[in-house]
Amino acid sequence: MDDLEIAEVMKHAAVLAMIPLAEGRPAVHVDGGDGSVFVCRRVSDLRLAPEECCFYGECDWADPPEARPDELTDGMAISYPDCLEVGPGWWWDAYFDWYFVYEPALVARSLAGDHAWVAGLLASADAHMRAGRGGA
Repeated sequence: MDDLEIAEVMKHAAVLAMIPLAEGRPAVHVDGGDGSVFVCRRVSDLRLAPEECCFYGECDWADPPEARPDELTDGMAISYPDCLEVGPGWWWDAYFDWYFVYEPALVARSLAGDHAWVAGLLASADAHMRAGRGGA
């Protein structure tokens, strides 16, 4: 196996390991560009469909549709493997530069109205990606 194939296998394993950690739980959407936050009361139906080159899921948003970006719908489809990265407590949609954070302590803070953690998350996620650990 070459390095690209090894990376692909590692990403696949990371996504599959992440799904049961996030499934059925609340999550916080963070825009990587402006740091805006939207709360998802429950992430569900997370599934990887490599034959369709896609990672799917559903979100039950706390914010009404008119308060969210038009692209932030109840259904989620992220191109896989090119636009999906996985990190500790989050996954990232590279196309929109959106993070979906399911780390319980951070989600709890946002549910309490405290989003001060967002800048730190974006910095650590950036470092994670630059270190080549996306997908692991």
